[in-house]
Amino acid sequence: MDSIELRSEKVRNIIGKMPPFLIRSGISIIIFVFIGIIGGSYFFKYPVSISSKASLNPKTKTATLHILEKEIDKIKVGQSIQLTFPQIEEPEILLAAKIEKISDSLFIENDGAYKKVQASYTIDSKLSIQANAQAMVKIKIGEKRAIEKIVSFVTRE
Repeated sequence: MDSIELRSEKVRNIIGKMPPFLIRSGISIIIFVFIGIIGGSYFFKYPVSISSKASLNPKTKTATLHILEKEIDKIKVGQSIQLTFPQIEEPEILLAAKIEKISDSLFIENDGAYKKVQASYTIDSKLSIQANAQAMVKIKIGEKRAIEKIVSFVTRE
């Protein structure tokens, strides 16, 4: 009774083999999901923007931005920007502004080389801004397809 067989050889063969239909359908599903993700990423776009800080001058209704030199060629005079105030939690206050002037001078500091950009904004009469108030700036410079982000990540560009 040392070698009692609980299952016959035929039963072990049936249990040991995975059905070919299950393998084929599983691989097919994985391939279709992968192709769907890659195909869908071609159609999905996301906004690309530059972020910076700005100092506001309420007397002249202008904002002075510091844009990194490597990103300065992505913006142009007349382009719309958004100013937000990180000090205010709810509701988030947005000011619309337009770029009026891009400085030719290059300023170098510890955090990099930048150019100064002047933007003018309009303000609601209910809002009062103090001199040298700080705001966050977001400049939309275009849209990118999600597939471009995936490809650049894979190729490490």
